[in-house]
Amino acid sequence: MYKISQIVPVSIVLGVCFCATPQALSEPNQQEPLVTTPTPTLINAEEILALNSRMRSMVDLFVKPVSNRERRAQEVYKLMFDKDKFALYYDNSYTKTAIETIESGSGNCVSLASVFVAMARYAGLEANYLDVEVPDNWQRESDVLYQLKHISASAKVAARTYLGIEYEWLGSIGTVKPRTLSDEQAFGTYYANRGIELLMQDNMDAAMLHLNRAIELDPENSNNWSNLGVAFRRLNKLDAAEHAYLQALKKDKSDLTALNNLAILYQITGKSELADKYNAKLERYHRKNPYYLIRLAKKEIEAGDYSKALKFTKSAIRKYDEEHEFYFIAAKIYAHMGDTEKAMENLKNAEKYALSARNRDLYSRKLKLLSAQQKDKRN
Repeated sequence: MYKISQIVPVSIVLGVCFCATPQALSEPNQQEPLVTTPTPTLINAEEILALNSRMRSMVDLFVKPVSNRERRAQEVYKLMFDKDKFALYYDNSYTKTAIETIESGSGNCVSLASVFVAMARYAGLEANYLDVEVPDNWQRESDVLYQLKHISASAKVAARTYLGIEYEWLGSIGTVKPRTLSDEQAFGTYYANRGIELLMQDNMDAAMLHLNRAIELDPENSNNWSNLGVAFRRLNKLDAAEHAYLQALKKDKSDLTALNNLAILYQITGKSELADKYNAKLERYHRKNPYYLIRLAKKEIEAGDYSKALKFTKSAIRKYDEEHEFYFIAAKIYAHMGDTEKAMENLKNAEKYALSARNRDLYSRKLKLLSAQQKDKRN
């Protein structure tokens, strides 16, 4: 995953993906430094997808001799993860280039996607980064709240067929072209991630340089502006932080991190009416979000109020009826309420919409257990 940060009452909230030449904040199209500081190290974008001699030789040996494009993509995947090859594993410590990922043996989603794209392209495949929709996912570390996002990669293996890669699987993602990212957008995510990682190390000069580089590469990405606002907030440059958050909302009026951070900025600066305005907007967007409703349902389950939990869960399913977790939550609620038939009905839907074999097996086992319990009751 990668992260996006935001300011919350006692913390900072960032938006990042685990997973820009400086510009003047008052005039976003000017390429001028946002802060006058000594220039820290910033790698060239070309280095993100560069290959070393070992990577090239392994692709030459194991991938290029394969003529079929689908099998070639599979060989790239095996090259990355097989124990007798690079044996990469997922690690969310920091965002790396393709070479750094190979040399360290691990990487986050951006890092692993870079390895796949770099080696697949060297093997002659059309490969790109993918922007993957994931449920709202939040993680707190110390005084920072992160909104986690996700990037993956794919290779075109036939006229309208693509293979998508994840750490635990490689499989077809259908005949419709997936939502690909341009290299500039993906590189922007790399620099944004590095900027946030540096910010968390209090290396503000380097953080600002990376966050500005992200904006230069992908200025339409609201997350990049929101993260820049967090950096300015850390520097106590509150006017600049406000401007960055407002820029984020110009790019995406429903950017929850920007709405949240702006509301709290107005709260701490005594602008209570503006804080209330943005908090109200935030709540309206939350109520439209099925994953937010599921979080509310989980809280009610913990509190033992299954009727309220069921209400929130049904509302979430009405808004998005193909999320396996929603049906699983509904099944648990019905099981607690003693309605085994409805619990089984929802488990069947959870199994139907589950994407991974692991989840399908889980739901199948629970279905068998409930079925056995129901038979025992009848006997």
